[in-house]
Amino acid sequence: MNVLIVNFDFPPNDGIGGRRWAKLAKALAAQGHGVWVIKADPLPGKAQSPWTSDVQHPNIHIQSVARAYPLVMQQPVKNVWDKLAYRWAKMQLERSFKGTIYDISLGWSRSMMQALEATCKRNNIHWILATGAPWNMLYDLANKVSTDENLKLLVDFRDPWINARNYGMANLSSQRLAWEKHKQLKVLNEASVVVSPYPHLTAALRAFAPESKANFEVLTHFYDKDDLPFSKPNEHSDEIRIVYGGEMYVECEPQLQWLSKMLTRLRSECSEVYQRLRFDFYSPADRSELFSEHPGVRFHAPIGKKIFLEFQQADGLLLLLTEAKRDDLTTKFFEYLPFHKPLLAMGSNGAVSDFVNTHTLGHRWSEELTIVQWSEQLNQLKSYVRKDDLHLENYELEQVALQLTAMIQ
Repeated sequence: MNVLIVNFDFPPNDGIGGRRWAKLAKALAAQGHGVWVIKADPLPGKAQSPWTSDVQHPNIHIQSVARAYPLVMQQPVKNVWDKLAYRWAKMQLERSFKGTIYDISLGWSRSMMQALEATCKRNNIHWILATGAPWNMLYDLANKVSTDENLKLLVDFRDPWINARNYGMANLSSQRLAWEKHKQLKVLNEASVVVSPYPHLTAALRAFAPESKANFEVLTHFYDKDDLPFSKPNEHSDEIRIVYGGEMYVECEPQLQWLSKMLTRLRSECSEVYQRLRFDFYSPADRSELFSEHPGVRFHAPIGKKIFLEFQQADGLLLLLTEAKRDDLTTKFFEYLPFHKPLLAMGSNGAVSDFVNTHTLGHRWSEELTIVQWSEQLNQLKSYVRKDDLHLENYELEQVALQLTAMIQ
């Protein structure tokens, strides 16, 4: 069959928002399906996505559509002219749109819809697979399918919409929040299938739209076996090396502050372990100022797919569990799994730390952990044996893509 994916920052655009559907597009294309994609033009000066090579397939056809959102609202303000332009653009957005003004798909509807109509007609496409955030484009698509009986919509909520910590959602007035709720309800009522990566989010979406006739499903994140390196890990180093790879989630500061305090205590009470310990963070966000007293903690720029080699060489793989993410088995979680290294769930206890504990995948790191317990865990990381009773093949890209196709056939 032929399908259309609408993903605002699909590769080669940079940004974490494109990874999930780049991989699913790759798998759908490998299954023999025709995959058409509509995305936004990339921002100027940005590097290409590390997942660009995944979407280079003869069955994948990508069309890029110009953004309508003000450029000055999407880049750092550098001078007084930028400040004036920012204020003007903000005022215009507030006058033009009823909900949040920080949704980068605002105004994209006209050009996106022109591309969509031509693509669907030319290629006999009946299924639109759309993912948010950003969210406003999903509302535009819901309005489209409500008036076109030839089109069906699968919506993928990678994260919460109404309860989001970003896109200005937390500070909306009651009127603007009501409009965002109206848009979400419209999307849920017009979609034929609604998926999210997390059971709790899928359940919340179903409860939000009790009259919706959509099928509400969980489509988990996954790992891609093609990303796994073939090199052998370094098993002879005395160094205890822990690696984190990916974005720093909103509100992760308390977890990093806790780690810094624990390292200070470890240096005083168990210097032998402290001297061997090294943390490597590969992330766009640099939090090195929190660890100025600890030379064993280093922050690096993202390194694309080379990160998988770092996972292979690590003794432990770190998960940052904020209050908002403590129940989310994120992309990072599944990308860690096939390396069979102990997972270190640092932060708020919840579904993720329970999952790690139940399946003997590693350790919980939270306020209850004593320095003696922590030093023992660190000292034994190299000899830790995971239970690994998860049937990892169920979380591989190919299997998850088969679940996806079953939902729309």
